Amino acid sequence: MTQLLFITLLWLILPGLTSAQDAVAHFESIQIIKRQDQNWSPSPPEYFSFSPDGEWFTTASESNTAAVWSVQTGEMVLTLTGHGAPVEMTAWSPDGQWIATNSEDGTVRIWDASTGENLQTIKGYSGIAWSPDSQSLAVIDGIALHIWDVETQTETAVSDDTWGIVYQVAWSPDGSHIATAGGWTNNYLHIWSTDGERLDTFWAAGSVSWSPDGSLIASEGQIRSLETGLPTIVIPEMTGEIAWHPSGKWIAAFRDELRLWNAVTGEAVEGDFNTDDCAISNLVWSTDGSKLATDCLRPGGASNDIVIWEFHS
Repeated sequence: MTQLLFITLLWLILPGLTSAQDAVAHFESIQIIKRQDQNWSPSPPEYFSFSPDGEWFTTASESNTAAVWSVQTGEMVLTLTGHGAPVEMTAWSPDGQWIATNSEDGTVRIWDASTGENLQTIKGYSGIAWSPDSQSLAVIDGIALHIWDVETQTETAVSDDTWGIVYQVAWSPDGSHIATAGGWTNNYLHIWSTDGERLDTFWAAGSVSWSPDGSLIASEGQIRSLETGLPTIVIPEMTGEIAWHPSGKWIAAFRDELRLWNAVTGEAVEGDFNTDDCAISNLVWSTDGSKLATDCLRPGGASNDIVIWEFHS
């Protein structure tokens, strides 16, 4: 009788224990992309991107090319050839039609995502970001912000009021604003209209990420309201590269370790975020938020892979 009671209780408790364990947020490595330039560590950090459906992934290369990879198999399926110097950033358009790349050769190129054909070439080299409707591209040319209309192949706005070198540019999800973050000693975050007018400026380090609804913006150590310009949450430990989860619930960041915060309360999320021996300089979520991609520079520069992590919340 006692043995039967014990077995019954165990049968009732085990599912709850399993559910509790599954509920702990963690990242599971599901794919490692072994790129061609294993020892390459670009400066500023390389920015890579998922395709909108999460099936494909783009990386830059020291060999003057960019590449498209299968997330499922980790195999390279397309090479984008034409730049005259190392490529540093790639950005997939939200509609999945185009890929933008920028290079140390001083140009941004727009490619057909399915064929790899080079469709347009634009001057600019230190930052790129697509508008949500995929019709425009924000391009940083050192210290100037340019807005490029892809369909008409014309520049619609330009501003050189960035107060110095800028590396990162991010278009708000609702398409109404553009944010730029500085590099080197230029620790400023600027908010721009899509006409190139600077609307506001804050102190911030070189990483910036919009909330999915475009009402908030995360930068190093804090979350700000776009409407008031004031911090809504201060998170001193949120440093390095920052990426807001597409659901709006979490923010991931990495400097010495991968961390996750509740985007509403600012509280650290407890979980298993071990990234083994990877040093990470950039991270990006897939559109559906189920995957996080990071670079992975091994100790001593032994390799610089891309790791695709599956996110369990």
